[in-house]
Amino acid sequence: MNLIDLKERIAISPAFSKEECNFLLDAINAFDAEAPDGVLITPNTQKIDILFVWLSVDGNGNEGIMSAQIDDQHFPCVTSNKELALKLRGKLQHAVRASGGSRDLKLMTFERGEEL
Repeated sequence: MNLIDLKERIAISPAFSKEECNFLLDAINAFDAEAPDGVLITPNTQKIDILFVWLSVDGNGNEGIMSAQIDDQHFPCVTSNKELALKLRGKLQHAVRASGGSRDLKLMTFERGEEL
């Protein structure tokens, strides 16, 4: 699939709100053609001091990072934008319920650590 096809699919998909659609399209438009396959380099617009990460938690307390699927790729539900993270709650709760398991959903924050 090429970038034009991907942008068209995102633009007409009922799965995304207008804000989510614009975010994804902006990221695609910022794509660096020189980057290795599968790497997306977007413009830096802020200093990131905190990340918001959606986790699913099973009955044993084990955690996993929630992801969103677009075509055959999964993207972790991680953002530095609190408002965007909160807007994902309903869709992620639906996904957890649809999985049929007894999982909980929680939003965690992770603050700036040390560079590795």
